[in-house]
Amino acid sequence: MKPNFISKSLITLLIFGAILTSGSSSQAAQLIIRAIECKSVSTGISPGVLNAIFKPLAAVTQALISTALPGDLSEASKLIAAIPDVAQAIDSAGGGDPDDLYLSLSNEPKRDLAIWPAPGKDYDISKGQVVRPNLTLNFSNVIDVNFWEYDSGSKDDFLGRLTVNESEAGGGGGYQIFSRNGSNWDLVEGAATDIAVNSDGTPWVVSSDGKIFQRSGNSWQQVPGCAKKIAAGGGKVWLLGCANNGNSGYQIFTWNGSNWDLMPGAAVDLAVDSQNIVWAVNAQGGIFRNINSRTNGNIMKKGDPWKQVAGCAKKIAVGGDKVWLLGCANNGSGGYEIFSRNGSNWDLVPGAAVEIAVDATGTPWIVNANGTIFRAP
Repeated sequence: MKPNFISKSLITLLIFGAILTSGSSSQAAQLIIRAIECKSVSTGISPGVLNAIFKPLAAVTQALISTALPGDLSEASKLIAAIPDVAQAIDSAGGGDPDDLYLSLSNEPKRDLAIWPAPGKDYDISKGQVVRPNLTLNFSNVIDVNFWEYDSGSKDDFLGRLTVNESEAGGGGGYQIFSRNGSNWDLVEGAATDIAVNSDGTPWVVSSDGKIFQRSGNSWQQVPGCAKKIAAGGGKVWLLGCANNGNSGYQIFTWNGSNWDLMPGAAVDLAVDSQNIVWAVNAQGGIFRNINSRTNGNIMKKGDPWKQVAGCAKKIAVGGDKVWLLGCANNGSGGYEIFSRNGSNWDLVPGAAVEIAVDATGTPWIVNANGTIFRAP
């Protein structure tokens, strides 16, 4: 899932994209270009650059500019570029002159063929600037995205090409995936909309199209099934399937090593502790604990395995022997109220969040509505 890119002259474009695959071979794959960073502007000669170096090159350029402007500057550009050190002068002079960037699927330099920012349009991008097109492109087999710099007085400059094969697409779609390395976050290839980490440190993810992946070594291995949410703990993996089970939420499944076993009940969120006790939240905010789930296989109760617990929740998380949840009430603009289980009740904790997770030590991590990450001290 690492897109290729080509850099030319003094221009480098870094593409950070999620490559999506469809649910069947008859559907097209998708390429999402999320961000473009300009490392240096192009050395193509434009009227703005010519004007910038006019004085130091006045003796040479005066006649050329007077005859070429406002027409074709290509011949003038060739002659000026042949002068010793002029390329460096142009690059220095053009430091404040942004490139007129556009993307196309054609090898022909023509703004009318632009797929971004729009046909016939271009985007001013300067050195060090990052733009986020969030451009989604459907394709089959292979796609070439060409990067051009529009020049009004000469032929457009080719800046680079992003080539992606459908066979390179994988990991489903969604958000970028990161792994904590102590004090920073390491970007991992792939994309997902939900993630869980088992007690042995193995991450599982669910993509935007419901595909399920398990991390094996340095790659993602797809497993059968379709999921909305996934949870792991105590060596067990549970998920919410893609089909509803009444009006309380999605079907609930547990992994048996090679496939998924359907369990009673319905939920919109799941969490599994280190003893493989499962907590669930349904669409009405009801909180339930599955007392039949044990790693040693002992069944504590026959019949319905779910026991309702007092309270109302949007999200639930467990780690070690600690259970945390996000309540049904907002706490300002940051998200929902946060609660910690104290045995048989819920203690309100300062703060607000839209996502919550608890690590193996019982320490909660939260994300608020602004995307800021917090960890309990």
